[in-house]
Amino acid sequence: MSEELTISRADLSAIEGGLAALGTEVGSLAHSVNQVGNKVEEMSEEVSSTQKTLDKLAADFEAFVQADLMAKELQLAQTRIIEVRQLFEKEFGQYDEVRRLTSGILQATDLGIVRSDTIKRLSEEKMLTSVRYWLCPGLISLSAWLSNDRPLAEKAMVEAVKRDDNKASLYFALISRRGNRRQASAAWLQRFFSLQDPVDLDRELVVLIDAVASGVFGAEGRSLCARQFDIWLKELSERAGFTEQQRDRWSQALASKEPSLRADEYPYLRKYCPIWDQLDASLRGSRLHKALHAFFENIFAGEIPSSASLADAVDDMLDKLVTDYDKDELPMRRDLQLLEFIIAEKGDKVAAQRRCDVVKQALEAKQSFTQLITNAAMHPEIAGATKASQRFAVAMSRDWIVAAHDDLTAKNRAGVPREIPIKIESWDGKTQAGENETELLESVKSHWVAEEAKRIATIVLSPINWVALVLGGLVTVYGLWNKSPFLIVVGLAGIGWYFYGKWKLDQTKVQVQTQFNNLRETSPKILKAVLAEVVDWRKDYAAGDAQADELRKYFGSITTEQHMLTSFDSGRSVLNK
Repeated sequence: MSEELTISRADLSAIEGGLAALGTEVGSLAHSVNQVGNKVEEMSEEVSSTQKTLDKLAADFEAFVQADLMAKELQLAQTRIIEVRQLFEKEFGQYDEVRRLTSGILQATDLGIVRSDTIKRLSEEKMLTSVRYWLCPGLISLSAWLSNDRPLAEKAMVEAVKRDDNKASLYFALISRRGNRRQASAAWLQRFFSLQDPVDLDRELVVLIDAVASGVFGAEGRSLCARQFDIWLKELSERAGFTEQQRDRWSQALASKEPSLRADEYPYLRKYCPIWDQLDASLRGSRLHKALHAFFENIFAGEIPSSASLADAVDDMLDKLVTDYDKDELPMRRDLQLLEFIIAEKGDKVAAQRRCDVVKQALEAKQSFTQLITNAAMHPEIAGATKASQRFAVAMSRDWIVAAHDDLTAKNRAGVPREIPIKIESWDGKTQAGENETELLESVKSHWVAEEAKRIATIVLSPINWVALVLGGLVTVYGLWNKSPFLIVVGLAGIGWYFYGKWKLDQTKVQVQTQFNNLRETSPKILKAVLAEVVDWRKDYAAGDAQADELRKYFGSITTEQHMLTSFDSGRSVLNK
């Protein structure tokens, strides 16, 4: 019996020693795991810091690339515009000399200080150097007319008409009017009108509109033009879909004046409202009324400077006719326009192209009468229209403008959301005008409490950790029993894996708790800021939208009397629609 007890104690002693050693090893392993954990945490912080640095570097790099791209586009545009202008000068430079000669001949003839032989010689020289240009025979006809050489004048006139009937007819109509030859001027006008198709007009018709608006053609010419314009409008209005097309055209024209929001406006709504694009569009639409009011008021503000004499007025229109409306020059003029916009936008090619798209209709070689009127009213600098032409075009188009404005207003009001959604991380809420702030604050608070609990509940040890603990313990005991270092190490590794997983689990829970504590602290502040911007946005929109009715009343006050035409005849008259 005593022997059995002795053996049993010896066995237990060995096991106890092994367990003590195991405890020491496990403690050492736990310490090592803890150290590893600390290193991992430090590395995690370093990785997080590195990621933030990389994100900032990426953002800075993207901004640098964008700035560099814009700088290169600006530099390229500045270089390219010089090249295009040089090419323009090379291709059409000789035309400028011919164009300047027209006004020079007329003004020199007025003063009577240049001999007719000199005028004739210079005109004939230009005929030899500018082949196929319609204005060259026009100059010869003019110089022959001034020299009382009727056969040559008529022969050159026929050639000018053959080269460009539209421009030549309008050219001779203006020349005849300058010489106070009313019958001849009216005949040329009638010829010009007979060549026109109201859906396919040349851009130089703007010159005629300007002449009518400025009273250059006098009462008879004005009456003739007014009748023709009425005929065109009647013909166009009888076409299927004309009314809808006009409303759509003017809607686009009015919308082109829509202002953009500043980048620093409504920063919280931009970030935390899923439908910010809709809010942005609605607010821009409401601000359009004020922009349009200012635009149209500027058109009708003040007196239009008038030329001192009929000769000066006609000379100005002749300069425009022969300078701005040659079809051959249009492609280069479009290129120049885009390059000018790129320079104006400081290299932002997308913004420049957007501006180009707005005015592209004004640079089309052929346009309908109503499109031409729209361009003259809304894009006078591109169409080549004066303020007198603008007033004329706006008054003529008033009913279409009102209808288009009504369409834009109704469309914009229909697009205003009744409820504005808010999204902060995984929380969603809605408000109409910030009236439910208390409810939303309670909602966001409850949401994070629930989300934290839900997230913590998912953070549990994986079954593999428990398996590692059990197997690691068994293998370690077995290794101690057999005095196998390899099995002891393997077993301890399994146990260590369990303790490391448990430590990692605790760290994850701490991180989750920290994350949700931050969300509980920051979310209410963000929510209050968003709601404050919602209130401001509603007020901003309402203030802009309220100006729609004022603008409509202003449109209603625009009458034909507001573009009463200055006539170089005795008296004044009004061109009625």
